[in-house]
Amino acid sequence: MRNLDKAKASNTYVRGQVVFYEDNAPLGAYCIFSGQVKLYRLGQGGKTRVVRIAGPGEFIGLEAILTRQSYQATAEALGESVLCFVDKETLLQMVERSAALGVELSKQLGRDLIRAEVKLHDMTGRPAQARMASLLLDFHRTYQSLGRKGSFLMRLPRQMLAEAAGVATETAIRILGELERKHLIVVRGSRITVLKPEALRRFESSSFLKLT
Repeated sequence: MRNLDKAKASNTYVRGQVVFYEDNAPLGAYCIFSGQVKLYRLGQGGKTRVVRIAGPGEFIGLEAILTRQSYQATAEALGESVLCFVDKETLLQMVERSAALGVELSKQLGRDLIRAEVKLHDMTGRPAQARMASLLLDFHRTYQSLGRKGSFLMRLPRQMLAEAAGVATETAIRILGELERKHLIVVRGSRITVLKPEALRRFESSSFLKLT
């Protein structure tokens, strides 16, 4: 991974700035150093559907490079974000030369695939509470993996948070309030603290549990 670090070029994106567009030929992949990036697809009538909210330490655009396809979603910065760019040819050459790098990037793709499958399951089966719990735990796990404990900064409006979870905005606000009253989370503006991740996981893994 050290060679990959040397090949990266850092760029700062402001809120609303597009990193790459859906269906465009990939120029390279991006690693998020700080901030958050929304990935979304356009549906019928131009309606957007949030596919994923990516945070620090995550790659975006990687699957397009390794599968030699177009970008599968549009990536847009949710706030000031620093992204590290690795161009396509450099990345492919490095993967060919380093089996360890290939394995590491394959793990990243595997994690992305699992998230996509969970997202599909969320949209077709699980109740709203489980979807919200899954999204909050996603952010929590990302920040924990970076060695950060406690709270994380949610740099996106409640409407976007609701879209990412596949629920109505009013439902998202209500569920956050219920989770806070249950002392599972604490919400202070854009900052959310997960107090009881194990309790949230019970909601994430079940299609039947409901808040009472």
